[in-house]
Amino acid sequence: TINVTAEGDQIRRGIFRDLPRFYQGDSGRLAYQYDVLSVERDGAREEHDTDTEGNAFQIRIGDPDVLIEHGAHTYTLTYRVKNQVRYFDGYDEIYWNVTGSYWAFPIERARATIVLPPGAQITATHGYTGAEGQSGDAYTYAQSDDRHVFETTRPLQANEGLTVAVGFGKGLIAPPSTADE
Repeated sequence: TINVTAEGDQIRRGIFRDLPRFYQGDSGRLAYQYDVLSVERDGAREEHDTDTEGNAFQIRIGDPDVLIEHGAHTYTLTYRVKNQVRYFDGYDEIYWNVTGSYWAFPIERARATIVLPPGAQITATHGYTGAEGQSGDAYTYAQSDDRHVFETTRPLQANEGLTVAVGFGKGLIAPPSTADE
């Protein structure tokens, strides 16, 4: 869910949502695969298209021929992403770049909730704020049952973001098959 205020300057016909296409780690590049299920603006279905550029999978939201009204708007995107779990020797981990770091605007507040299957044995949690590659700690973390909630504690500037990680015991989520790898 993304809340914006359109002033007719940079947000005129809609917004872009850029998601990372891959994670570059010590063992190489892990490509993410996205399946956009729905896009809405203010509760109504919204036209959208996708594109890729560099490490960005971009969802272009809005009709290129229609100006949106000035004021507050809420965009809701629903999508699936494959390869978001990372597998290590002693634990597995969901590592998610929540906001992306490509926004040209400041972000007043960002929050991510990760829900794991019941009984997950959590090994570690981490969050990172700031520009790409930075490891700022301007966030809070709270756990309630199987929900893990991360929230920024200060506004993020343009090109800053929130990334979160929740490590858990092996076997909770099956690793990819050799064919999938």
